[in-house]
Amino acid sequence: VTASTFSIPVSANAVTNVRTTVSSVNYTSGAVLEDGIYSIPVKMWHATKDQESSGNGALQQTARLIVQGGKAQLVVTYLPMISMGKKTYVSELNYLTDMVFAADGSIESFNTVPSTVLSTYDVVDEYNAADSKDPTVAGKLYPKDQMIPVELGTEEVYISIYVPISAPFIGYGTLPEARLILDYDNITAVEPSVTLSKTEATLLPNESVKLSADVVGLDSNVVYSSSNEKVAKVDSGGNVTAVMPGSAVITATANGVSATCNVKVSLADGAYEVPVSLWHATKDEASMGNAGMEQSGVLVVKDGKATLHVSFFEMSFGIFKGYLSELNLMTNIQYNSYNFPEKYDKVPATVISTYDTVDQYNAPNSTDVNCAGKLYPKMVSIPVELGEEYTWVHMYVPVMGELGAGDCEARIKLNY
Repeated sequence: VTASTFSIPVSANAVTNVRTTVSSVNYTSGAVLEDGIYSIPVKMWHATKDQESSGNGALQQTARLIVQGGKAQLVVTYLPMISMGKKTYVSELNYLTDMVFAADGSIESFNTVPSTVLSTYDVVDEYNAADSKDPTVAGKLYPKDQMIPVELGTEEVYISIYVPISAPFIGYGTLPEARLILDYDNITAVEPSVTLSKTEATLLPNESVKLSADVVGLDSNVVYSSSNEKVAKVDSGGNVTAVMPGSAVITATANGVSATCNVKVSLADGAYEVPVSLWHATKDEASMGNAGMEQSGVLVVKDGKATLHVSFFEMSFGIFKGYLSELNLMTNIQYNSYNFPEKYDKVPATVISTYDTVDQYNAPNSTDVNCAGKLYPKMVSIPVELGEEYTWVHMYVPVMGELGAGDCEARIKLNY
């Protein structure tokens, strides 16, 4: 990013990619264009003859006109071109001022204002190599995007241009004059936009990724933010650092518009110890059943998917004692206006181990049809969404039925 003479920051990448044009601009000579960025057709013409310049093939035929406070900058883009059977590039372009014309129309004298190079090609060839015999371009990269000041409404901008492949014929260091012809009849306003180098990223904790923003607009300053800094943080330079499993949206904003990148933080394959608790379905507190669940679980991760292993033991409720009889994962949940599950499907947890206990609730002759003749689970496993703090479960605890709450919903809370 380079600041111009008028302190107008420009994204070099944005220069070459005109995105959405919002309206045509009926420009009248001497009128003042509103501050903004415009797309304008441009061509390179001979300095004194009404014909195309030999360098026109190296000029992208659409340029950017950046207007701020009544002043303007023109950003042109050069393309490689074929000349005398070889691929060649423009190496220099200057803006001409204070021109004096002779009676025959030729240019007698002028002052030169160097243009500002915004981006370059990585090409090194026989002309710009460090050991080149052309001192004008030796060791220099070819410009891709260049910016020059222009007077608004002036359709002809005089320039001098250097194409090194022509130097042996016109003289090394000789910059012939030419004109840039601006087509104000077809100028269009360009909407501000932001495009991020990535729209999705998957990271492990402590890993980082760099986001680059391509900005179209007068202000190149980008403000980054994270929707969940517990999962992923982002600094002012677009460097995203993963913190813990979960999902976060990184937003880049400039000129009143934004772009986003969805970041998912996962875990490497393996088994992890994680604090767990059984949480009330509607209140921000532990459930009564939390007393019967081991407060440490094992999270098994494979290929980005996670399974939680949890253990249960005997619970006491005053004079009553008993066990969890059934645990189900709640899926396809439909929530009511209070964000509480109204309808859902139940997927039984996988029972890994059981207790040998037989009591009044699970005895074969028990009147409780939900658990009669069934052993109480000791350890179970359920799939969980990696990074989600809460997992909805439906449980049945027969001893809690004595208290009117045996069949109920709850949430398993994972403390990542």
